[in-house]
Amino acid sequence: MPEVLAHYQITLTLILAHITFIVAEKFLSVSGIIATTAAAMVIGNYGRYKISPSVREFMEHFWEYAAFVSNSLIFLLIGLSVKSVPFGEYVLPVIAALAIVLAARFLSVYGVAPIANRFFAKKEGKVPFSWQFVLSWGGLRGALPLAIVLLLPHDFEHRNFILVLTLATIFFTLVIEAATMKSFLHYLKLHVFSPTEALEREEGFILMDAKIQSKLKAMRDGRRISEEVYAKLSAMYKELYQQSKQRLDCVI
Repeated sequence: MPEVLAHYQITLTLILAHITFIVAEKFLSVSGIIATTAAAMVIGNYGRYKISPSVREFMEHFWEYAAFVSNSLIFLLIGLSVKSVPFGEYVLPVIAALAIVLAARFLSVYGVAPIANRFFAKKEGKVPFSWQFVLSWGGLRGALPLAIVLLLPHDFEHRNFILVLTLATIFFTLVIEAATMKSFLHYLKLHVFSPTEALEREEGFILMDAKIQSKLKAMRDGRRISEEVYAKLSAMYKELYQQSKQRLDCVI
């Protein structure tokens, strides 16, 4: 029965994606890709709570694999589309496009963050400059803009020009920005916990280990696990409990 339910719910998400795209393109004369993306955001934020927990994980794996296949096909199609394009003619436009994209990303983050910090700082906390930089530099782009460009008619005069600019921007984000992100995270010290975060982390581990030990004892008393298994698991979690306490003392 759970397998049948999973098939039904996954099929419904497939139908939603295709119907949204067809209706948007054929009947509403708007972007089918943007419409499908909007539908996915609605399902991801609201519809997922209507999906049974037993099916949700299976569905996530299914769509993760579907996304991998789609990305591969899109990049393959782009490669076939631009195989005869003279990239050397577009060096200056590509440099200009990268500069404009980077400027727009930083402006969209650094221009909005002060407003967000002013109105939501008391409730959510301020967004520090280090986070703002990561948000700006980490604006990675992938298959979605490529898919949109592929929908351009083949007789469109500037199709190759737009293809080259889009592909160059994506490769810059994937090759340069993605490769340097780890270095920036270390430089800005965002890879380490703050004292408060470290304290909360270790307290969470202590509470979790204590709860697990209590649960193991109840399972042993109820004869759901053997004495041997209980002794082995109990010793392991007691050791983890002591390690967390030692780390907590260091933090304090």
